[in-house]
Amino acid sequence: MNRRRNEPTEPRARSRGAALLACMILGVLVFGLMMASMTVAQATNRWFRHLIAETQALAMAEAATELRQKALLADIANFADEAVLTEPRT
Repeated sequence: MNRRRNEPTEPRARSRGAALLACMILGVLVFGLMMASMTVAQATNRWFRHLIAETQALAMAEAATELRQKALLADIANFADEAVLTEPRT
């Protein structure tokens, strides 16, 4: 009787082994999913940082271009004295 209880072929021992194997497989699966989600989160974070930096660079370039255009327009448009521009015309 004692000998039968210790045998690994007993149905209870087999079900315990199957449960341990299933738990191990589920644990590996959950661990893999956690690692995948962390990798995706890091990649998304890097992408957002790149997107924000690119947007800031484009905004600064556009602002610099606009300021230079305004300065050029002011230089080109002011080619005559104010008195000449405002005097009555015939």
